Amino acid sequence: AKTAAPAASPAPSSEDWITGSVDLGYRWLIGNSGNFPEYRSVVNLGQGLILNGLDFTIADPKKRLFDRVDASAYGWGGDPYETARLNARKQGVYDFRFDYRNIAFFDAVPSYANPTAPLGFNEQSFDTHRRTMTVGLDLRPGKRIVPYFVYDRNSGYGNGVDEFVQDSNDEFAVPTMLRDSTDNYRGGVRFEYNHFHITL
Repeated sequence: AKTAAPAASPAPSSEDWITGSVDLGYRWLIGNSGNFPEYRSVVNLGQGLILNGLDFTIADPKKRLFDRVDASAYGWGGDPYETARLNARKQGVYDFRFDYRNIAFFDAVPSYANPTAPLGFNEQSFDTHRRTMTVGLDLRPGKRIVPYFVYDRNSGYGNGVDEFVQDSNDEFAVPTMLRDSTDNYRGGVRFEYNHFHITL
């Protein structure tokens, strides 16, 4: 005799579709009686609301637009090194990657030759940020033929002080605005077979 299969439970699955953690804080700078540019040159931690860490994973049990999304972020709100990452994938359809980093560079150590000079008038001082970003997309991952595209950007911005030399004897501190950027685009097709791989 045939046995009837048990009916599906109407109750929702107990498996979590989103997991992760978040770490928020607040930083105060109290009693800074020393030289603040020296503090920023060595430590450079700001004050205010800080996102120390964010990390979460989303898994779609029905696998509609994606199978899994992983995201993280660290150091936002006053740290000299901020990062963010996002990965999203759907098996056999796409694999998306995003990576972002923002690094602060500050140097304004007081000059022994002129210790009373205000910030911005010491030679070789700078207050800049360096940003890097990578965006990548693979189509049909795990298949024999995988088209792909990658975009990289590296940029910097900020202000600084450079030196202007006249007649190889006299040097003058000159305020300078710093800007630069590089964009790199890559794309092609990967052929992935059992005995050989080819990338065009």
